[in-house]
Amino acid sequence: MQTKPYNSLTYWQPFTKTEETSQWVNGLGQQLKQATRWAAVPLPFESGSLKIGLTTNSLWLIREWGKAGKLAIRTCFDPQGIQGYKPIRTTETEVEYRVQGALGTFRVVIERPLPHEPLLRYTTSLKPRQPFTVQAFPRDLYLLDTDYDPLTTEGMVYVTQNGPTSGMTYLSTIQPTEGSILYFQNFTALNDYCQDTRTEPSNTVKVQWPEAGFTLPSSEKPLEAGKGIVLSDAFIYQNESVPQSEFEAADQFLEAMVCLYKHLPKPETDYFDWPKIAERTIQALTESEDRRTVFCPHPAAGRFVFCRPPGQCLLSRSVDQPGVVARWFSLETGG
Repeated sequence: MQTKPYNSLTYWQPFTKTEETSQWVNGLGQQLKQATRWAAVPLPFESGSLKIGLTTNSLWLIREWGKAGKLAIRTCFDPQGIQGYKPIRTTETEVEYRVQGALGTFRVVIERPLPHEPLLRYTTSLKPRQPFTVQAFPRDLYLLDTDYDPLTTEGMVYVTQNGPTSGMTYLSTIQPTEGSILYFQNFTALNDYCQDTRTEPSNTVKVQWPEAGFTLPSSEKPLEAGKGIVLSDAFIYQNESVPQSEFEAADQFLEAMVCLYKHLPKPETDYFDWPKIAERTIQALTESEDRRTVFCPHPAAGRFVFCRPPGQCLLSRSVDQPGVVARWFSLETGG
């Protein structure tokens, strides 16, 4: 298949360059150059390296890949400052760090599920020191050159979250190095955060080049002091090639999703005894003392039977076909 060079006007995907940025991008390069306590993360990589370091308000992972590119990952953020971090557990596939901040104690777990797969996972949780509401947190992924400058990078964005969909983005870089990234945020791990703060993660994973990834939704209800809660559970799949067509992009995307999906938590199988539920429904309809029939003039609606078994309110509908469709509601729970 013939492909167009990146500088061709007819290349299949438009370029994305740095234009308007958020406040988190300005000065980022200088901040990372001044970071302290750099240390190698003792996890195996077939190419490139991974190191961890501390700035005033963030704990960073720097992934060096390709010939001239860096990927900066903000694993945790504390606007009032981070005092320090230390590794507390190391295995062949995971390293866990404890991070002390003004907001409380963070726990960051860096994982390489399989050494031969270009997949990186990092999970961040927090035990707040006192209640606080989350306001205007930054994203967690930044594309850099070898001098830690995000403003010189260029690339293409193929997929990003739109509304209440999966928290993912898929993009490629062409300057200063070539490669592709699939970022995926596991929203299931954030259930407790969303329930406690009354928020939802719609449109929280975006790309505003050179900034990408997830930002915590702002909340009006505070996080509870002393209760550990997951703030992020992110996966990054890296590929050192750039798709030359939409077909190659689709193949690369599916390859990344297959690798990633194997490491997502799966729901347990749940069984329902539908025959027994049907018997109980028929019995409730038959034995209820408070049973009334309501006729609806619409020909498709048919006839409704309303009854009140003990502790339940049951409504059944007969339709113009064999069988009865029934639904019941608990008076105590409303569901």
